[in-house]
Amino acid sequence: MNKVSRVFANYIWLVDTIRRYQPISFEELNEYWLLSPLSDGHELDKRTLRRSLDAIDEIFDIGIDCGRGRMAVYRLSESGSLRGRGVQRWMLSTMAVAGVVRDARHLQERILLENVPSGDLMLTEVTRAMQSNHLLHIRYQKFVDSEPYEADVEPYCLKLFHQRWYLLAHRPERSYLAMYALDRMLSAVETQQGFTLPDSFDSERHFAHMFGVFQPGKDENAPSRVILRTFNGEWNYLQTLPLHSSQTQMGKGKTEQGEEYVDFKLMVYPTLDFKLELLSRITNIEILAPLTLRQDICEMLKKGISRNS
Repeated sequence: MNKVSRVFANYIWLVDTIRRYQPISFEELNEYWLLSPLSDGHELDKRTLRRSLDAIDEIFDIGIDCGRGRMAVYRLSESGSLRGRGVQRWMLSTMAVAGVVRDARHLQERILLENVPSGDLMLTEVTRAMQSNHLLHIRYQKFVDSEPYEADVEPYCLKLFHQRWYLLAHRPERSYLAMYALDRMLSAVETQQGFTLPDSFDSERHFAHMFGVFQPGKDENAPSRVILRTFNGEWNYLQTLPLHSSQTQMGKGKTEQGEEYVDFKLMVYPTLDFKLELLSRITNIEILAPLTLRQDICEMLKKGISRNS
């Protein structure tokens, strides 16, 4: 490992360890450090640690409070708590996993990762256009079309969903926003034509009631109140990994047949990707509301049964 790689590996280790065990004293931090392959058997130096924490704050925008005195402990500061800061949280999680895999090279054949489409190759050009507020000229190939098309789009924001990168963008000649999968972009080139991102646009608010990346239809003016009844322990999966940030648990009970269930409520648009997610769990859930969503799922099931009968 070269010097630069080692320095960044140290930064990632420090943030991950402090976040995991906070509040943590210098002595405790040093003990974990000596157990890490990064230490090479050398103890932490307080002055070097202080410089590292300053660099972490500057590079990753993650503040770490260290306190003063003999009883001082380290913890993420309120501004560095990563709550609601998706990019930093995702970045550090990814780098922490990479560090674990790197340190356990002899186990690489026993650590299986998911394949990710190559959309990340377009990230540099897309983010550069976003930073400069320039239109992006894309050559795009839809799955449903035989020929690609070209368009100039205003890049609003990026979203990662199910191992694919998507760009939410506006085409000047249209009145609505659309999603573009980066792995379906044949090319993406920043132009010199500028655009103004609307002051009213907020990426988190835009996706607040969406399950994934599918945009609600023009006739869908408000999200639906979805109530799901889960069976056979499916509630454990929804409790540990909610379907949506709006998900809340309503209650639990038993059916007349004595089958246990737990109910959940969500406020989401019933888009196609949400329906597909429900279909993947359909043997263990019942859609109590809205009735239209229940009917749509039934129709999709009927078509699937007909196709596979």
